[in-house]
Amino acid sequence: AVELGSSLRRRLSEERERADAAEQTVTELRELLATAETEAARQRSNLKRAVSATQRAKQHAANLELNANKFRALNANLERDLDLASKNFAIKKRQLEQAKLDALTHADHQSKRAAAAREECLALRAKCKSLSSNNNIVARAKTKTKHQQTTTSTISKVEDCQQQQKQPS
Repeated sequence: AVELGSSLRRRLSEERERADAAEQTVTELRELLATAETEAARQRSNLKRAVSATQRAKQHAANLELNANKFRALNANLERDLDLASKNFAIKKRQLEQAKLDALTHADHQSKRAAAAREECLALRAKCKSLSSNNNIVARAKTKTKHQQTTTSTISKVEDCQQQQKQPS
């Protein structure tokens, strides 16, 4: 029982360490998620500025179109750049959404593992308490057995003395 208790305590300690590691991983993933969300906000802000700049460029190009055809080529270049930026943003946005989903899935998985480890720790604690209680019962039984043996021995000695007193000298 002592070895089992010791083994269960070691296992409990290992499970606690695993649970702590899982919680640390969850914390790190939450920090990564916060960083990713900050980056997404920055990208949205950049896109708004890019869209605003493009609108100004289009207006300017329209005004310049009245003056010369050469500025139409510049406008076409700006439109291509905007399309490329929009496509790049869409790609980055999809990647960010996938990374966020992956992080949430991983965090959920780690949270479930941590909960399972906590449950196992609680079960191990209950087993340890049960073993400790059983050890106390065994110790009390041994003490009671020793008292009974001492009492039996004392009774035998008293009976021997009575026998010797009854015998004529």
